[in-house]
Amino acid sequence: MNLLHRISPVIFFLLLFSIPGVFAQSHKLGLIEFYGKGASKELAASCISFHPGDTLKFLDNDTAYTKTTIAIEKCLLKKPGIKQAEISFVCCTPDDNSWITYIGMDSVARKTSSKTFPGSAPLPGYMFIKYDSLLKYVYEAAQSGNSEEDNSAGHSMMKYKPAQHIQEEFITYASNNLAELKEALL
Repeated sequence: MNLLHRISPVIFFLLLFSIPGVFAQSHKLGLIEFYGKGASKELAASCISFHPGDTLKFLDNDTAYTKTTIAIEKCLLKKPGIKQAEISFVCCTPDDNSWITYIGMDSVARKTSSKTFPGSAPLPGYMFIKYDSLLKYVYEAAQSGNSEEDNSAGHSMMKYKPAQHIQEEFITYASNNLAELKEALL
């Protein structure tokens, strides 16, 4: 075997791994869609710092993702006439595998449920962040065809490892805080 044949695979792998983002999932934003009564691009412009074509780096970080979505929604709720706001990031468009951002605004406040809960114990804020992270991973699992779950223990346990890790944290939290959970739900 000559030297060129032995060096070629080494050079190939060095070149392949030196190209940034070859193996990373693209977080390129393709579209921003607006919906709801009172929704407009102009109204939302000062609340969002990204545009189609930008890379949404915060999608890789649970904390940054949560902070970004909360900040945008709070900003939208400060706009005149906006009583309800929501932002969602959905992967991926079939044509170029880019993300779609849906920004919902409404001039009518969200109706609350008529069902009341007598309990008064709130969950800690980090549990809501964990829940948002779980939803992100459930979506990733569905997109990759890995959304299978096991319900044999009386609760869902996803086979997709990132989601499973958070579900295990919920089980630990529930075991350690059963009295507080009962108070919040009963």
